[in-house]
Amino acid sequence: MIHTMTIYNSPYLSNKTIFPQKWRLGKGFVFIPKIGEVKWIKHRAMQGKPKSITISQDGDRWYCSVLCEYDIEEQEKKTDNIVGIDVGLKEFATLSDGTAVGNPKHLKKYEEKLVSEQRRLNKKQRGSKNRFKQRIKVKIIHTKIKNLRQDFLHKTTSDMITKYDGVVLEDLNVKGMMKNHCLAKSIADVSWSEFARQLEYKAKWNFKYFILIERFEPTSKTCSNCECIQDMPLSKR
Repeated sequence: MIHTMTIYNSPYLSNKTIFPQKWRLGKGFVFIPKIGEVKWIKHRAMQGKPKSITISQDGDRWYCSVLCEYDIEEQEKKTDNIVGIDVGLKEFATLSDGTAVGNPKHLKKYEEKLVSEQRRLNKKQRGSKNRFKQRIKVKIIHTKIKNLRQDFLHKTTSDMITKYDGVVLEDLNVKGMMKNHCLAKSIADVSWSEFARQLEYKAKWNFKYFILIERFEPTSKTCSNCECIQDMPLSKR
């Protein structure tokens, strides 16, 4: 559960602080140890029993996430509708049933503005208030890009887990692929590792199958009908 809140600079908080006890939730506020009552905006109702809170900073905003514990009724897994997913750069994902998910290219939308603000930051005197303010501006842009990625990934993975009984995904060597400097920026922008992580935990929550294919299996080169393997350039994979 994520909630927006306002916190002034405090020596008791880092960018991410977990409070397992001595905190409490009130109507329109959360009580944080050594800080006191802080107003917050509650985004959605909580389910289950609150166990701990985590205060984190993202750009110029602070968030309070509440960890809740509740029972989930176990369900029988189905195998009627399992889909294979092939991730890429031209299309974010191509599914074995023919569905294609476009690459939103979030970084490209803000790249020009980000470069401009970073250049301004480099010109500011180190240790000055103006440099601190400019650093916040750069951080806000990074946060916008990150939030856009997360929003896209959550919507995409939730849709897939809801629609299918299981998903099959290749275990990509993302770190190795990032060594290709021509593609590193694009690979970082699509966040394949985060995509796989979200699919895995959402599949567990919903009693769906999450199957990870071993690395270096020629899945993109294998015909889904006759299973013949055919070499093809990167642009067609």
